[in-house]
Amino acid sequence: LTMSLQPESLSNQCLARFANLLLFEAAWNVGKIRNETFFEQLGTFIPERVANGVIARLSKRKRAHKAVLSMFSDPKHCRVTQAHLFLPPGNRVNQEGDVLPPDFYDSALDLLKDHALVEIDLSFRTHEADWSLASLSQRSSATLKRLTMINCARYADFAAIQSFTQLRSLNLSRCIQLRDDALAHATTNLVHLAELDLSFCENLTTLVGIAHVEASLRALNVRCVPFSDAGLTAIVQCAGLRHLDIAGEPAILDTMAARRGESVPLILRSLAHLTSLDISFVLLDNDSNASLNSMRQSLQFLGLVGAKGLRETHDTVSPPPLASNVAGDLTVDQICVSLRRYHVLDSVVRHLVPELYSKVSSEEMDNAVQAQLLPALLSVLRLHGADATIMVSGTASLYHLIKKGGSDHDRVFIQDAINFLIECLEPKRANVQLTKNCLITLCQVMYKLDIPESFRERLIEVCLECIKDPPSGSEAVVRLAVYAIYNMGCSTTKSQKAFMLKSGAVQTMIEIVDAKRKSKEIDEIMEVACGFLWNITDECPDNCCEFVDRGGMKLFREFCEENPDSWNVIKNLLGLLGNVSEVPTLHKDFMETEIIRFLTDCVKVGEEGIEVSYNSTGILCNLITNKELIWTVAISKEKVLATIEAAVKSWDLSSQRSINYNSLTPLLNVARCHYCPVAQLWAVWALANLCQVSGGKYSVMMKKENGLTLLAEILEDPCVLQEVKKYAQLARSEERF
Repeated sequence: LTMSLQPESLSNQCLARFANLLLFEAAWNVGKIRNETFFEQLGTFIPERVANGVIARLSKRKRAHKAVLSMFSDPKHCRVTQAHLFLPPGNRVNQEGDVLPPDFYDSALDLLKDHALVEIDLSFRTHEADWSLASLSQRSSATLKRLTMINCARYADFAAIQSFTQLRSLNLSRCIQLRDDALAHATTNLVHLAELDLSFCENLTTLVGIAHVEASLRALNVRCVPFSDAGLTAIVQCAGLRHLDIAGEPAILDTMAARRGESVPLILRSLAHLTSLDISFVLLDNDSNASLNSMRQSLQFLGLVGAKGLRETHDTVSPPPLASNVAGDLTVDQICVSLRRYHVLDSVVRHLVPELYSKVSSEEMDNAVQAQLLPALLSVLRLHGADATIMVSGTASLYHLIKKGGSDHDRVFIQDAINFLIECLEPKRANVQLTKNCLITLCQVMYKLDIPESFRERLIEVCLECIKDPPSGSEAVVRLAVYAIYNMGCSTTKSQKAFMLKSGAVQTMIEIVDAKRKSKEIDEIMEVACGFLWNITDECPDNCCEFVDRGGMKLFREFCEENPDSWNVIKNLLGLLGNVSEVPTLHKDFMETEIIRFLTDCVKVGEEGIEVSYNSTGILCNLITNKELIWTVAISKEKVLATIEAAVKSWDLSSQRSINYNSLTPLLNVARCHYCPVAQLWAVWALANLCQVSGGKYSVMMKKENGLTLLAEILEDPCVLQEVKKYAQLARSEERF
């Protein structure tokens, strides 16, 4: 459950490089050298840890072909003790897209047969093949201690297992060819066997083979095994058992589930050393309940996921739990334990995740529980990424966990969550609900803290793809993707703003606004897109130029003509044009009579409030104070200035405004324009308002950007209007600085 984003250890990086080198050599030297003598020719000996690590790494990546494995065949030049040759679940395609041949890995055991192996993992070899463990018996019979053969569905030569007399652990889970007589042969000589996993072996009933290992056996897993009364007898004869799993199948509460429940009292009476018992998905009767309650706190672990008929009886108001650790589905604590214990079992996880969602969406949780649950859930979701049911419920749960999460675990696991959510969005999105869940969870992350810069570019790209090609044309996906990009645009550096331009985000948002205008859809998406453009053009001339070059001025004019009362969108567009007006080279693009007339009309304070009036005034002041701008519109400067002066004098200096300046430089530049007293009045009023209403932040900016020096010059200049000096005095009040 560790974070996937933690840096890989140096030893693992070296193993990866060495494995890639061997793959290259195997491909490059075909026919030139014998792979069996490769290390001999190098004059080197490969130690145990390196050899084991390389084989396991290549196997996991489906790249451990014969040419590489043959390099490790000679014990004189390398030592191999762990043959992890499992074939990972999934389609038979390796990372390069090559289809694996039917005999993939078949000769692997033959190539390593001369080594004294301690561990062998041959899991998921489900294809038809002529391979056997018998070839290993010569060297490994006295050394092999762990054998794992999960889901070797067509393997039948179980009798060969009896040769490995030193086995401590044997895992035959999902070996559906295994029958009672074969199990009896396999365990004949395994007098040291301590762990036996027979889960999901559907053809076992009497479990007669357990009798051979009952004296040494400490852990037995017969989950979903249809054992008979004789099988139950065989189980309880293993007096030294400490760990027992007799859980059933989710959603199948049949006679077998009832039999498992009825067996609980006998198991608890017979197995005195039992510390761990799993009775998930069983039907518990009165005797079973009584036995469990009488054993309260004697077990270290108790599995109760999906168990029906459970009734806790106790004499105290706050009884101790049934076990030190309970894996169930009744509380968030139990589900957290369950996810960590059963994360590889698809059917159990499919039962648990919806239960988790119902609880995290409606219940308050302790921060400590959330801190444990988040990494457990992420681990499960990564493992079951192909299961739509698990992914939809799981990402919905992830949203609520992050929403309710405290700062203690946010910083630790938030990057892992971000990376996982982006990974979910990167493939072709077929599931609308999953895409929506991922996007809304990412938006929730952004409310709590900034997305790290290392993820921003990937996230922007996948969000743009969601906008351009939403699954099933979902408008909700488009809206959430627009919100995600908007949230990233609220707190971006100059380099990030540049990437917004490079990636096409600015262009896409302009296209969204224009498309909404043409279709007369004045909705939330349009408003948010305009807000993004306002944020992304702040102190970014390149993005301002992109807006103008993409027909932004025409878009503004046509929208205002067609929708003069849509003030929420107009406010955002005016804020955007305010940023554009701070770029002198773009002032000529404002020289349209319709635009100047609309801005002048907006200066007059109406029902829409001071925001519209203030933003319009700022745009006009930036234009008028540009001495090089040729005024080519039908409305005179004098009329515009008169309108501005009347408006500024009518404003309440204590007005609260939503505008957020990252720098006061634009205002200070206009405040220096002594040749335009009205524009200077607006700028100094704005400084006084900011310092009075939001003192702390802007007072610091005034000091840092030499605003106090400028205000002092204004107060000493006899040519400055008294109204301007009044606001300058308020802005530089000693009690605020």
